[in-house]
Parts: sequence; C-alpha cells; structure tokens
Amino acid sequence: MKHLAKFALVLVVLLLTLAPLAACKQAAPTVQKPTVVRIGVITDATGPYAAIAGPTLDAYLDAQAYVNDTGGIDGVPIEVVVRDGAGKVDLATSMYTELVNMSPRPVMLNLIVSAYAEALHDRIAEDEIPTLSVTATSAIYPRAYTFGMYLTYADFAGLFADWLMKTWKGSAPPKVAFLTWDSTYGRAILTQEVRDYFKSKGVNLVAEEVFKMADLDVTTQLVRIRDKGADWIYSNSTATGPVVVLKGLKQLGYNVPFAGAIGFDWSCMYISTKELVEGSVAIFNFVSWDETDNPGIQKMTEYFDKASRPAKDRTVLYPLGFQNVLICKEVIGRAVKEVGWDKLSGEAIKAQLLKLKNFSALGISTITYTADRYSPSLARVYQFKDGKLLPVSDWMEAPNLLEAKYK
Repeated sequence: MKHLAKFALVLVVLLLTLAPLAACKQAAPTVQKPTVVRIGVITDATGPYAAIAGPTLDAYLDAQAYVNDTGGIDGVPIEVVVRDGAGKVDLATSMYTELVNMSPRPVMLNLIVSAYAEALHDRIAEDEIPTLSVTATSAIYPRAYTFGMYLTYADFAGLFADWLMKTWKGSAPPKVAFLTWDSTYGRAILTQEVRDYFKSKGVNLVAEEVFKMADLDVTTQLVRIRDKGADWIYSNSTATGPVVVLKGLKQLGYNVPFAGAIGFDWSCMYISTKELVEGSVAIFNFVSWDETDNPGIQKMTEYFDKASRPAKDRTVLYPLGFQNVLICKEVIGRAVKEVGWDKLSGEAIKAQLLKLKNFSALGISTITYTADRYSPSLARVYQFKDGKLLPVSDWMEAPNLLEAKYK
C-alpha cells in the first residue's frame, strides 16, 4: 500500500507539472500568413521620362504574374501597386503618402525617377521602408533604406573610361566631353570623383556642358565641344536627350562617337531611326533584349508576348522592372524564412538586402549590395548595330566613385 501511495503521489506531481506545459502548447497562437504582399511603385507613365520609364508599368505587372504563377512568396501572392508621378515631384510625394498609409501597407517601394527618390530619401528612412531606386547618388546616400537598382551614374561613367582606355587606338590620350541633362539625373556624373578618375585613367575630360530636358537644339554646346577637339561625347540623358544630341551632331557634320548609360537604349531608336543611333555605345547592367538565348530574356519575352505588349516597350527599363520584382521576392522571402511573417519588418528586409551577394535575377542581371556600396557594380558595354544592341565587352566591375561626403 505504501508503494501504491508513493506512486500515486509521484503521478499527481507529474501531472501537475505537465498540465501547464500542455496548456501553453495548446494556447500557442498560429501565425497567419497575409493574404497578399504589396510592393509600391512610383514611375512615369506620362511626362518627360515616359518614353523610357513607361514600360516599367508593364514590366512590373508581367513580373507580378510570373512570381504569382511560380508560388508567390511562401505561397502568398504579391500585388504591385503602381502610381504615375508624371515627372512631378510634388505629385510623387503625395503618392508616397498614399502608399504608406494603405492597408496593408507595401513592405517595399520602387522609385523610377531620381528626383522622387532624392526628395523622399529621408522620409523613407524615417518610415523604414526598404526601397529600390534609380541610382542618383543623392537618392541613395547617406546610407539608410534606399538601394540602387543599378550602378550609380558616376560608376557607369567610370566604367566607360575603363572600357575606352582598353579599346582606344589613338596615339594621344582620348578627349571626352560630357553633354548631359541639367537635372538631378543628368548632373550625377559631374562630380570631382569622376573628373579625378578620368584623369587617373589617362582620359582627357575637355568639356562639361548641360542642356534642359525640353531643349530640342544643342548646337551651341556642340560647337564648344567641337572647338575642344573631343573624340567622344558622353551623356547622362534618356530617350529624347540622346536623340537631340545625335541629331545635332548630324546637322553639324561632326562625326564623333556617342555614349550613354542605362537611359540610352532602344527607346532612342524607336523615336528616331536605327541609322541615327548606329555605332553608338550604351552601357547597362542587364542583358540585352537582342541576346535571345538568355533564359531571363526568354522568360520576359514569354510574359511580354502573353500580355500583347507593344514592341516600343522593349526598353532597358522593362528588364529593370522585372529584375526589381525578383529582388523584392528574394529578400522578402529570405526575411520571412528568418523571422517569420509575424515579425516581418522593414529592418528585417533591409538586413536581407545587405546580405544579397551575386544574386542572379533569372540571368537578367547580377546584384550585390554591401555595407559600403548600396548599388550593384557589374555592367557591360553594348553597341547599336543594325537596330540591335549587342555586347562589345565582357561583364566589367565598375570603380566605386562615391562622393567623398558620403564615404
């Protein structure tokens, strides 16, 4: 009997010990997945950047379809919410306010105009919304919550200098002139770091000229550049900008090669002619639409054709939009895996952006971010040849020409 009493006592103590644990286990809440993950986008479907930026609207919608067709993020579909800033900073700012006050609020943002990203930089940091932006230095730095979608414009210019010196056949150092837009975007190459780098590479930067986005004639600037004996003209302008310069060169009979980065692409040919852009050089960090054997190009083309997109939307900013959605999917997915849906935050997503190393967006581009460099660094040089943009260099690592005030 004593043994039975002792056993009963032990059993009672054991049950009393386990009961609270069982109750706790039963009471543990189940984390519910959201019904949708929103990504906010402010682009320009109308306004001065529309010719090149407009196709991002289609790209985001097509990439949304691709991501959702392949399982979304941890089984949750994404929803891309796109707004048209129309080239107006005040309008874009009000749209930002609308987006951050949505329910559910977008967990990431994408900004396709430098001036928008520059104006919103501090608010984005305060609201802790990880943001992918076109890469004017002043839009990305000081380092906070905004990351570049591609190389900074200064880094693109530095890569051009590298390529030029590798391919230059002249006996004297090459003379380069900048003829660029008088805007946040256009002036992003007019820094002391760029000037010093060109000099260090043996490139003679002989002129820095600007023109307004609405200007249709740059004869005055081109005459000054011609008087300096420039061998190349490099421009930080998009769509209409390069076309204005190329038409001016043709009218003057000034036979000098032209180069531009990221915004100089197929859109310039669509609004002019393939003859006007023939032989010119373009630099960007995506594979070309004309590299049809690339799996990323093939997948984009599949969704592009499925949605019956117009041919003029095959600009460099279509792969940009597709790439951005894939980056968002990747870092949000990694953050969910690490902290869970219930603890998903801007801070958690930003941490994953800083861990992104050699991320291949379907082979369209390769993205790496570091604590020092909030923008990618790999790009390639292309050349217009009979209506196509074909590579004339391998993938190159651009110099880091971050302005001293941001280091």
